[in-house]
Amino acid sequence: MTRLPTGATRATALMLAAVLLAAACKKTTAPPEQPQFTLAGTYPLRTINGFAPPQIVYESGDTVVSVVAGVLFLLEDSTFTDSTDLQVLAGNTVTTEAAVAKGFFRTTPDSITFYVGALAYRMGRDDVTLTQLIDGVTFVYRQF
Repeated sequence: MTRLPTGATRATALMLAAVLLAAACKKTTAPPEQPQFTLAGTYPLRTINGFAPPQIVYESGDTVVSVVAGVLFLLEDSTFTDSTDLQVLAGNTVTTEAAVAKGFFRTTPDSITFYVGALAYRMGRDDVTLTQLIDGVTFVYRQF
């Protein structure tokens, strides 16, 4: 888990949660190739580091951020919606946030790349399982 200096604010924790979702992103300068259409379906988040959600993904001082749930929708037109529900505990205050990314995807035999505007992130792919590694945390999504 990442540790920030003591006294981190709730805003810092929320910003970190957003960064976790975009951590695997990279800026793209050329348009990607035409997307492929082979993986359409619903992929719920099944595990985080091998354990079912909810799981803590960040702690600092009195701030704790947990991933409560997530789901990835891949449509036949090669568009997607990636939604992650977060719970932020800051002191005695609990809030729930939804981080949502929408865009299009392209596949290879062993990976899938998601494009959101000028950013892109990638997941490994094996049959009906998608795996993402962000800052040492492994997220596994498995199709219904």
